[in-house]
Amino acid sequence: MQKGKSSNLSETLTNTGGSTVTISGAGIKSSEFLLSGISLPTTLSAGQTTSLTVTFKRAQSGTASAALSFSSDAGNTPTTQALTGKGVAASSHSVDLSWNASAGAGVVGYNVYRGSVLAD
Repeated sequence: MQKGKSSNLSETLTNTGGSTVTISGAGIKSSEFLLSGISLPTTLSAGQTTSLTVTFKRAQSGTASAALSFSSDAGNTPTTQALTGKGVAASSHSVDLSWNASAGAGVVGYNVYRGSVLAD
């Protein structure tokens, strides 16, 4: 992903146990990952799911890692999920321009515009 841009990943959290679980907290200790889409506390019956979104926004090039952790009343709390994202620098662009200057007396300058349409 290009640095400075963000990317979203939708996830599903499932209660795979045989009893009801209340998820009381969730967190990521990183400014480059953001958790959203889940209201806490939330209670999941056995087999029930809930959705959440993790957004990754890398401020610089390179790989970033973090852990998403959930606390609940389940016996294996806290539960953690490793997160990894990679930011890449925007590719550089260049252009060479050349033209023949107008010989007209009223020409005082030129305007050069950049567009996204490629010429054939």
